[in-house]
Amino acid sequence: MQITRLLAKGLSDHDQQGLQQEKSAILNRIGRYTASLQQALQNGYSNADVAAHVMLEVEEVMQKSVQWNLIKCCKGCGFCCNVNVEMTEAEAEVIIKYCREKNIPINTEILLEQLNLTSNERPFHKHSRCVFLDDNDACKIYEARPVNCRKHLSQTDPDFCNNAKHAEGNVGINFEINTEILVSAFGNLGMKQGTMAEMILAKLPADTTTIL
Repeated sequence: MQITRLLAKGLSDHDQQGLQQEKSAILNRIGRYTASLQQALQNGYSNADVAAHVMLEVEEVMQKSVQWNLIKCCKGCGFCCNVNVEMTEAEAEVIIKYCREKNIPINTEILLEQLNLTSNERPFHKHSRCVFLDDNDACKIYEARPVNCRKHLSQTDPDFCNNAKHAEGNVGINFEINTEILVSAFGNLGMKQGTMAEMILAKLPADTTTIL
């Protein structure tokens, strides 16, 4: 589980007993939240319903818990929108529904170009840009963006997120434990996952080029 690796790194300065107690408490919270999401599915909510709920709850938790004075991200910097983003098929359903409601086109030809790009290849490809970036590098699906986009916040100058200039990747990524608990619980549901291109294409008709 990803959270255990993050905890081991984040709490390495603690004494061993304190570390184990902290990990145990956090893992218990993950378990309880996982159970509540599983109950929602058993009660008839769809995977997309649960994904939309988690997206909103992550947003609410981050607004309360993140030390925003340390965050350097700004509207239009857009460098982190040139990499592969992992998401669930359920999140893809939320995005597609949002695009249809808001008349936002999805360029599937670009998604097909991005489909087989590795994480190392994507930032340097001619079609690296996320299909949901507008001409000002702002997100057109901000309210429906994936969980991993929501929690990816930089504490260093946005210029360091430019892989073309800073291939070493010295970006100070924000870590907020309450957000990670929610994301880990969501991941425990076992929903199909992949890159944004893979998941969105999987939910669209095969002969589609651009959809609304």
